[in-house]
Amino acid sequence: MRTEKVKGAFVGIATAFAMIAVVTSLPLSSGSCAFLPRPGDARITYFMPPSGIYYPGQAVTSYFRLKNTGQEPRTFWVDFGVRDQTEQWYDIISYSVALSPGEESPTQSAIWQVPEASACMAGYYTAVMVVSDVQSEGGKAKLLAHREQQNSFLVLRLFEHFDSFDTNLWGKSRHHLGKSYLDPNNVGTNNGHAKIGIPAGTLNGGEFGSVDSFKYGTYRASMLLPSVSGLVTGFFLYGSGGDEIDIEIYNDGDWHVEFTTWVKGVKTNAVKKVLNFDPSAGYHEYRIDFYPKEISFFVDGQLWQRYTSGLPTEAMRLLVNNWFPDWLPSVPPLEDKYTYVDWIQY
Repeated sequence: MRTEKVKGAFVGIATAFAMIAVVTSLPLSSGSCAFLPRPGDARITYFMPPSGIYYPGQAVTSYFRLKNTGQEPRTFWVDFGVRDQTEQWYDIISYSVALSPGEESPTQSAIWQVPEASACMAGYYTAVMVVSDVQSEGGKAKLLAHREQQNSFLVLRLFEHFDSFDTNLWGKSRHHLGKSYLDPNNVGTNNGHAKIGIPAGTLNGGEFGSVDSFKYGTYRASMLLPSVSGLVTGFFLYGSGGDEIDIEIYNDGDWHVEFTTWVKGVKTNAVKKVLNFDPSAGYHEYRIDFYPKEISFFVDGQLWQRYTSGLPTEAMRLLVNNWFPDWLPSVPPLEDKYTYVDWIQY
């Protein structure tokens, strides 16, 4: 057995997988048989895609074994690729594997280096392995075998635990909203949590957000809300051009949550539902998945709402706030109250 690694062109895995998509969509009577995988040539006997969470600069490793199930010595081309939620492909080493009839390769690895934060998207990635008879360029290769694991692993740009308030990452807001003055002095950290205060006897709140703006990806926060009548707690993305994606939780007696999108200052989607728990009794995870063809909202990992039209397109800052709107009856707390954020991922 002989194996060679070649840094192939990006077109390899993308072209090969496009060929698979075309082949599987054609009926056998269409004359497509010449392009179908030939089971007597190659078989992927072992495929272990990556799993878990990875960050920019880390190595993501896949493992495989390949067997020549034909009657002649063969050289196979093995291409690996990963694909994000925007259908963007990322190149990995191409392998040239020479096997005698019946020979199985040892376990081998393919490594993808996660790009720097500004060049990668936070979210789940699909891992793909394709075996061809020649290097998969220009659509001339015959596909012999392939394996795919959707949502194989998660890439995050940041997992913030708020051991301190890092001003390189986060900024505090100072402005009026509804009945509230969002005072930067009401924002801080305590015992590994970010906190936004509502001072006793006031209807003031606070807000903090990412220094940088981001586009597509997954955005998640674990939060504990205060039990203060009339308070709105927001976890949202906001752009300078008026694009916005909101999760807003209302302490209105029923704990409504609203999932909203805005494009250039115009509300394009809005659905309000009732939470099936008390968000002031414990921490819960709130999540926005922002992708070109859909925006999805999750609570504790469960899908609550999805939109496929009227979607924002600009890069936005990620923010958390609490405040009192004009339209909701509110009562100032008798003592200081806080919204706590255990962690944020994006």
